[in-house]
Amino acid sequence: MAWSTLIQKIKQLRAVSVISAGVAGLAIAGSLTGVYQTLEWSILDRWFQIRPVETKDSRIVVVEITESDIG
Repeated sequence: MAWSTLIQKIKQLRAVSVISAGVAGLAIAGSLTGVYQTLEWSILDRWFQIRPVETKDSRIVVVEITESDIG
């Protein structure tokens, strides 16, 4: 009795592993061929559009070093 349930569980796990490997393979193949790149760019562009406007940081200082400073 125990062997038949074990064999049945193994068959179920085999089907799940084949399906999951197939889905993972399709996702990897799509990523490698660049299928998702346009979607990723559009999502990133939309994310930058909807983020709040950043305030200017008063701590930033620009320092210029010229030739007269060196010599």
